[in-house]
Amino acid sequence: MITMRQRAGNVALLVLGGAVGAIAAFGLARVLEIRLAEEALLRYAQDTLHVVDSSAAELDAGLNKVAQDGLPFCSDDEIALMRRIVYQAAFVKDLGRTRDGRLYCTSGLGRISKPPPMPAPVLSFYSANQGAQVEIMPDNALALAPSARGFIAELRGVTAVLNPALYASLNDPPMYVSGMVRDTQHQVVAPAFGRPTPLSTGEVLAGKLLERGGTMYQPLCDNVRAICVIATETRADMLARRRGVFISFPATTVIFSVAGGVLGLSIASSIVLFYHRQRSLERRLRRAIRNRQIVCAYQPVVDLATNAVVGAEALARWTDDSGESIPPDVFIPVAEDKGFIGAVTRLVLDRVLEDMRSLLIDGGFQVTLNLSSSDLGDPRFFAHLEAGLWRTSIPARSIGFEITERATALHTEGQAGIAKLRAAGHMVYLDDFGTGYSSLSYLHDLHADAIKVDRAFTRTVGTEAVTASVVPNILEMACQLGLGIVVEGIETVEQAEYFRRACPAARGQGWLFGRPVPALEFKFQQRMRSPSAPQSAASAETPPLDSGSER
Repeated sequence: MITMRQRAGNVALLVLGGAVGAIAAFGLARVLEIRLAEEALLRYAQDTLHVVDSSAAELDAGLNKVAQDGLPFCSDDEIALMRRIVYQAAFVKDLGRTRDGRLYCTSGLGRISKPPPMPAPVLSFYSANQGAQVEIMPDNALALAPSARGFIAELRGVTAVLNPALYASLNDPPMYVSGMVRDTQHQVVAPAFGRPTPLSTGEVLAGKLLERGGTMYQPLCDNVRAICVIATETRADMLARRRGVFISFPATTVIFSVAGGVLGLSIASSIVLFYHRQRSLERRLRRAIRNRQIVCAYQPVVDLATNAVVGAEALARWTDDSGESIPPDVFIPVAEDKGFIGAVTRLVLDRVLEDMRSLLIDGGFQVTLNLSSSDLGDPRFFAHLEAGLWRTSIPARSIGFEITERATALHTEGQAGIAKLRAAGHMVYLDDFGTGYSSLSYLHDLHADAIKVDRAFTRTVGTEAVTASVVPNILEMACQLGLGIVVEGIETVEQAEYFRRACPAARGQGWLFGRPVPALEFKFQQRMRSPSAPQSAASAETPPLDSGSER
């Protein structure tokens, strides 16, 4: 029989449990809401950075085209050229020519009888991409419309004006965006557009979410161009957009308090569990593999001596059911850690054989794809490879394989797998060469056919970086060992020329020659490609994120 004291204790425990449950449910919901709101702010920053990057690319292209036109200064022909560029541009609204700090002609005004002085630059820095000094005047009155203000940039005596309304259109209340230009050499940033920001230079360049006075700031900088954006939103607005299930505490009776607490805990727990179950990356990835939603993008590989496209690297791409693009450096490690990377590899192989059969079947073109350590020791992979080549009549030499440092970690298994691939007629490449502890020590034992020089070394060409001195040693060692060379991350003509002179037999890969695109677009580009000139990075379409863990 339950005594009154025990009954009172049970009631107290129920009340306490309900209260704790309600508080816990409220806290979990709150944390989830904040996290979702922060992710939305980050996506907004990424989207706006993409637009700003596109405008900067168009601005660079316009400046360079006029600077290199070879036409007489402010001649009718040069003014007509500037007008054609502006007419075709989406973001650039005016182009002009300057000399000795004065503006002599523009696409909108023609030749100016009394050349006005140019405004003083807010930021002046040397651009490695342009190979010249760039001067930035982010908020100045425009010669074409003095009542309007716009973003002005000057390069080699050519000035360009971006659409003054462009950056205002990027605001998406209650989220707002500010822009900054940066001098990467001196680590200096200056305001370009939008609202003033309280963040320091170091905080902007760090790119981490910060809070100041109840307002959230998400800075994001471009890795190539000298631009940064800062997305802002008040914490109150963030939560208002993500209002979810919140728990109230009825104060009338103990029973309602307990019931509300238990119900709140149950609902919040169910929501969190459901959310994590649906959002589980592993589950989503397994489902994507079953539904064959992993596709491939192809980046060209060229013969540096001739600029002819001789192959491509297949890079895995995944867009989930919600339309979100998941980067390879996110989903590939998950597949490796959970032990089903082989399924991804086999699906990528199937895609390559289906997508590129017309280019591969005569053996004169080669597509490479990445393998993991488990693939090298997996009999299912080798059986799948053999069956796929037999089914499509594609010769083994048309399919190459790239082995990363992770794959070479299993030394004995790696050697046996590589030997088996080479015996079957496939070329084997050691990817990201020189960046890891194992690459140098394993090179002799693994018997690879070629090395892929990592982009970290490519970027040092023409700089004073310490690693630049390593590049000639890598090339010399590869030549002495009779290894082929593929140079990754070539983005400038200067880099291509350096490796062409240093190693005429080398091949190159990078944005200078083309960005990763779907198979149909890749094959169309090859039909349209001029054999004498690589595609410039400025004219290439913006690809999905190109990261180091791509397959």
